[in-house]
Amino acid sequence: MTAGVTPNQADLWRGSAGVVGDRLAPESVWVLLHREGHRLFPDAMFEDLFSSRGRRSVPPQVVAVVMVLQRLFGLSDREAVEAFEFDVRWKFAAGGLDLDFPGFSHTVLVAMRARLAESDRPRRIFEVTLGAAKEAGLVGHRRVLDSTPLYDAVATMDTVTLVRSAIRGLLAVADDNLELVLRAGLVSGDDYGLAGKPRIDWDDQPAREQLIDAVARDGIGCLRVLEGRAVTPLVADAAELLATVLGQDLVEGDDGVFRIVWGVAPDRVISTVDPDTRHGHKTAARGFDGYKGHIAIDPDSEIITDTTVTPGNVGDGEVAENLIRDLTDSDDTDSDDSDSDDTDSDDTDSGDGGSDDTDSDDTDGGVTDSGDGGDNAGDGRADTASVNLADSADGEDVDSEDVDGGRDDSDVGDNADTVGGEGPKAKDTDTGGGGVGGGVGRPVVVGGTGVGGRRSARGRGVKRVQRANQKLRAKTRAANAAAKTKVYGDSAYGSGSFQQHLTNHGIDSRCRTQRPAPRPNGLFNKDLFIIDLDNDTVTCPAGDTADIDRTADGDGTARFDQCNHCPMRANCTTSTTGRTIKVGVHEPALAEARHAQTNPEWQDDYRAVRPKVERKIGHLMLRRHGGRRARVRGNPKVDADFNLLAAAHNIRRLATLEASTTNGQWTTA
Repeated sequence: MTAGVTPNQADLWRGSAGVVGDRLAPESVWVLLHREGHRLFPDAMFEDLFSSRGRRSVPPQVVAVVMVLQRLFGLSDREAVEAFEFDVRWKFAAGGLDLDFPGFSHTVLVAMRARLAESDRPRRIFEVTLGAAKEAGLVGHRRVLDSTPLYDAVATMDTVTLVRSAIRGLLAVADDNLELVLRAGLVSGDDYGLAGKPRIDWDDQPAREQLIDAVARDGIGCLRVLEGRAVTPLVADAAELLATVLGQDLVEGDDGVFRIVWGVAPDRVISTVDPDTRHGHKTAARGFDGYKGHIAIDPDSEIITDTTVTPGNVGDGEVAENLIRDLTDSDDTDSDDSDSDDTDSDDTDSGDGGSDDTDSDDTDGGVTDSGDGGDNAGDGRADTASVNLADSADGEDVDSEDVDGGRDDSDVGDNADTVGGEGPKAKDTDTGGGGVGGGVGRPVVVGGTGVGGRRSARGRGVKRVQRANQKLRAKTRAANAAAKTKVYGDSAYGSGSFQQHLTNHGIDSRCRTQRPAPRPNGLFNKDLFIIDLDNDTVTCPAGDTADIDRTADGDGTARFDQCNHCPMRANCTTSTTGRTIKVGVHEPALAEARHAQTNPEWQDDYRAVRPKVERKIGHLMLRRHGGRRARVRGNPKVDADFNLLAAAHNIRRLATLEASTTNGQWTTA
């Protein structure tokens, strides 16, 4: 199929411009698309998506305009093509087409999305809208970051439904011979022909337990059949999913009976129809199932500068660097903040993520990170599926609540998380705050030139990180400082690694970093300890000093062994081995961030600018279908749909600001 050609001259009597052209407001999205659509979405922009042979397609400009309006008004594919056929404004926006310009099937939109997804530039529609805004001078050097839940388009499954669905999926992709072998190993008597749960008396606990055990044994039997067998990639994927759902929810008891474990596994798969969706939390009290849509905007023009979508349990801070890549792309090194020979790679360490000032043996105030869980069935799936149930369940610690990698609520006090870490459960108990009275009127860390002055074998990796950071600062710091570049974000973006990333690139941080969480029973907080990074020591309120023992990745721990004879022990720790203080690799960045945000000017700026992103999210979520509720399944498709939604709202914003082209140059009124 070859690319169609958009008509460039409408019939004088049958043109849509003569019907509605003078009835629409000049700042409406209809007028902007009519006037500038051929510059924004010329047919040539989509030529690489089509062949040089075959019949003509629907003109790509027309399809692009329909896709943008569809996302703007939250319509399904069928509703969008119906609106194009019967609403004169849609044909006017698509280039002033004639009133009798033929409509097209909704599958044209499906095909265009598929072509874009497979192309080298899948985000091209968003890119041209952002390029127009930049050319018009609407994108400056400030960014505001935030995220919002996107509800998935599937039902959340319970354990029995998950396992049965995974077995049914495996049987469906197996060839006839393999299916016979798999079915021979089923012991429950269930033929897995129907979706849903078997019909039993669900009030009968023994019957429930018997069903769970039987379904688990069916799943394990299928995996044993496949172990070491050469299979197709589809079968390998289905086996991996089955191993994951078995390992995350079921455990074999001492009596040999499989039972559902208590709690929710980290990174739990909640649907076999959309394996990418996850449990998420907006706040400690409000959860959701689905994804998170992350955006960065220019606070002055409210143009969206970047978007991404992640599963619902991914913390906001984990994608923050990607959202501001346009501010840090002037150097050739990526956002890892390290050279290839570094052992730390800066932003992947757990320096301040989850490091807590807890005692070594007691649990007062400690938060244990259970890792990122996930499917452990492996990704080596080219030709064989070597599935091991024990491997798939290995390391699956169970928490008493859904684990989501960072709730992104902006002002929820000590309940806001991802402040101190990168891991899925990192909370605001990070390694910040040294110095007596830390964070109040002065920096809280002594030294501040690096992670430690005392050389040791374990500290050499940290030195390499410092040297790499210095190289990055030399490339971008001056440019960003001259432009007064700022990044705003709530406490979900206040982790040490992101604060360090901003510092490395000369960006003024307006991301909130919370103070260490109060310790239970009034025990001494970490900010009462003086952390001397020049000498790599920590001094406690009683005046005792302990060396910081560094690991290869730069994190450190100061252990006080004098506590048993200290008169202040009752106010400091309940541990029999003494108090320990965790010192992360990004301790100086956290300390500086906490100190900076005590400035009233910083607070006024934050309050004036950051809420603008909330309004923009409100615009994006205005329509439930395709807004808050995802229209498609799978992270890649949801990401593309969300990006197209951002492009549509950028076009609406350009129209509101009366942007137009003069002599081929985008300008504003």
